[in-house]
This record gives sequence, C-alpha cells and structure tokens, in this order.
Amino acid sequence: MTSLNYYYYIEICKDMNFTVTARRLYVSQQSISRHIEALENYYQTRLFIRKPRLALTESGREVLKTAQLIFDAERQLKQTLAQMSDQSAETIVVASTAKRASIFLPAVMDKIWADYPNLSISRVASRSQLTVEDLLSGKVDFHIGYRNNMSSSNGLDIHDLMQDPVVFAISRSLFHKTFGEAAEILSRSESGVDLAVFRNIPFLANTQLSETSESYYPYIQDVIRSCFSRIRATSISSLDTMLDMCARESGIIYLSKMSLYDYLTRNPSFTKKHFYYFAAKYNEKNLAMNMAVSFRKSIFHTSPCHRRFLDITIDVFKAIDANNHQICFDNGNVTLLNETGIT
Repeated sequence: MTSLNYYYYIEICKDMNFTVTARRLYVSQQSISRHIEALENYYQTRLFIRKPRLALTESGREVLKTAQLIFDAERQLKQTLAQMSDQSAETIVVASTAKRASIFLPAVMDKIWADYPNLSISRVASRSQLTVEDLLSGKVDFHIGYRNNMSSSNGLDIHDLMQDPVVFAISRSLFHKTFGEAAEILSRSESGVDLAVFRNIPFLANTQLSETSESYYPYIQDVIRSCFSRIRATSISSLDTMLDMCARESGIIYLSKMSLYDYLTRNPSFTKKHFYYFAAKYNEKNLAMNMAVSFRKSIFHTSPCHRRFLDITIDVFKAIDANNHQICFDNGNVTLLNETGIT
C-alpha cells in the first residue's frame, strides 16, 4: 500500500461520488477506481456499496478510520525526515511574472510550509509562448497568469481564479493640465471611463507590446494600440518606478486592481496623493483580465503536495479577489473599505 491509495480513498469518502472526486482532483475516474481496487484487494473486503447510491460498508468505515491515521502518520514522518535531511523532499516550480508572484506567492508559501516545511518553491519567468511546452514536459509545475496567454491542450488543465479589473492612473497635475476641472470625467471614475478620452495623453508601457509579453493581456494590448496615439515603451518592470514616472507627468499607466491594492497597502500616502484612478472602459465595456492557474493533468499522480499547492493558491486568489472589491473610486480618488491584507 502507498500513501496515494489512502489519499484517494479519503478524498472519495468526502464526496461519495467517483466522478465529482475525479474532477476535483484532476485525475481520471479510472485512476481513482484502481486505487480503491488496490485497497479492497489488500484488505480482502468491499469498501463501498455501489447501489442505489455510493455508501461505505461497515468494513469501509473501519478502513477509513485507519486510512486517515496511516496517511497522517506518513505525512508527519515525511516532514520529520525532511527536517532531518539537508535536502528538500520536493520542489514545485511556478511560472509567473515577478510582480504577480510577489503578491500571491508569500501567502501560498506560508500556508503550504505548515504541511510541507522542507518543500522548495521556485519561480521562473513566465513566457507565454513557451509555458505550455514547459508544463507538459514537467519543467514547470504551475503557470499562474492571464488565461488568454495559455491555451488548454491534451494533458493540460486550466482552473479559473478570478477576474482582475483594469485600472488606469494619471497624475493629478497632468489631468488638470489636459482637461481643466473636468468634473464629469472624474464623476465616472468608479463606473468606468472610455479610454478614448485619454487618447492624446502618452501611454507608458513597461515593456514592448508584443505577443510574448506576459505583462499585458492580449486583448488589452489591442485596446491600448487602438486608443492611444502615443505609446512610450520602456524596459522598466517596477511598478514603483512606473508610478514615479507617471507622477512626473510622463504619461498615463495601466495596472490591475490586484497590483493597485498591493501598492495601496504598502505606500498609501504616495498612491492616494498624486494620482487619479479610473476603471477602464472600451466600447462601453469595463476591461478585466481572467486570471488562471494551468498545470498538466498528471501532476497529482505523484505527490499530494501539488494538490495542496493548488488548493492553497485557489484560496489565496479568493482573498485577493475579496481585496479587489474593497477598492472604490470617488471622483478619481481611491479608497479602501477595509484595510485588511491577504491572510
């Protein structure tokens, strides 16, 4: 018997539905059935009553109690042995941009280390054209980024995390130099302002707008090209530096609400004092980016830590999404309804 046999048995007992459990764990129903069959052969007993609905036999209930004890004991043993060793038991490789990873990865690592204290987590730069190959080959375990920069394929799964609204920031001084008081534009900062309004203001891009860029959602790239008459591209990836350039009236910048929340909690005075913020609209629709985590379907066959990483990542992005809903725009000013951070 292996810990995976017990793991899948414990999980199927939570749902009492092979199809639901297989979908939740991103494995085939046949794979789960093989693990259950292995347990039944080992203990020489039936674990489930299949009809009229799935239920545990009396033997199955006893095996479940023992399975949980064995699985917990083996997990604790692995943690103890990993702590005694100079080498980490396992490594998870995550592809994501540096800025995005700085927001979600610390919270994920803090939680997963509670279960796997010697687990190593490595981040690699996200390259939209190569990441599919990297995932399928096993070079990368998870890609966390924009859904449109990743396409599903045989052997690859994609789990949607959240919609991240697009926000544009402009220095207060440049806004008033361009539009005067413009109370009507400011009054629409929360509901959304069509980007055509800012057409004659230079757009500051922190990278070249290209298909290989992970900094820009492909559709957003097209919107930027069509809406702004001047695009000033730089090789600067730091949001702090981009905001500083924006404050110096170099142009207007784009940022996701997720990034704005992070910056507001780290540097609230500068962020609130120098800029107006607008929910971005194009063709009467508010702009947002679909965030997703992508991974190869077979990744959960080898170790429970990968499943745990995915579960924690999903929970962390739920918290990020909740934080996004704390951001409000009032006549261009930004406020937070609640100052709590990601936990």
